[in-house]
Amino acid sequence: MSLASERIQHSLGTAREVTRTAADSEFLSLYAAINKDLKLLAGQTIPRVDKRLGFLKFKPSGGVGDLSLGKVVTEGKFEQRCVFGSKGSDPGEFYWACGIAARQPDEVAVADYLNKRVVICSIDGNQKSTIPMEERPCGVAATRTGNRLAVVEENTSHVKVFDKDNTLAFQFPTVPPSEGGKTAVDLRSVAVKTDGTIVVGDIERMVLTEHSPTDGELRSTIPVKIKTRYVAVDSSDRV
Repeated sequence: MSLASERIQHSLGTAREVTRTAADSEFLSLYAAINKDLKLLAGQTIPRVDKRLGFLKFKPSGGVGDLSLGKVVTEGKFEQRCVFGSKGSDPGEFYWACGIAARQPDEVAVADYLNKRVVICSIDGNQKSTIPMEERPCGVAATRTGNRLAVVEENTSHVKVFDKDNTLAFQFPTVPPSEGGKTAVDLRSVAVKTDGTIVVGDIERMVLTEHSPTDGELRSTIPVKIKTRYVAVDSSDRV
């Protein structure tokens, strides 16, 4: 796929250079060759990538002589374990599950938006407990230490952090103390970095804020160009 793209870019670059620098007579003498190449490129399509094979990787090998042939190996293939839940408000049901987090040991926390609760389930989908919320929860994330849950709710200015027994540990604002009650916010997403830092997405101010995992103290405010309705952090702490 990259080779096809490189050939197309090279041909287009050559065509531009010829039309910019060549005299009319030189261009006319090359017209037949250029026309043939452009028609050939027009008939080519970039190969499609089968996303189902995304788990296949090439593993380097000793090769033959100076040529390393490599070997195709299976790496990181995900398979569906189970499906759970249905629409409703009874145990085992959700009404707009809009956030999910993996919690230790072997638990899944689901932000059940319209039911105003966070539901704790086993990895097989069996409901174990719930955390009633005052407003509709928009996002949930599990902390790296302490097995806590950070939750953001609609129409609130604070992030709530719950202990492993589902009791409220503390809550914190996402603006400096001097701006408390003066600055409008709309908190919609939350994630946790590898060092425990809590990252919160605010679509009103279009910022990400970073907070201490122990007390929620504001560490930094980062302007972004998108509304961060959803946020996640990878193993390299890229948001």
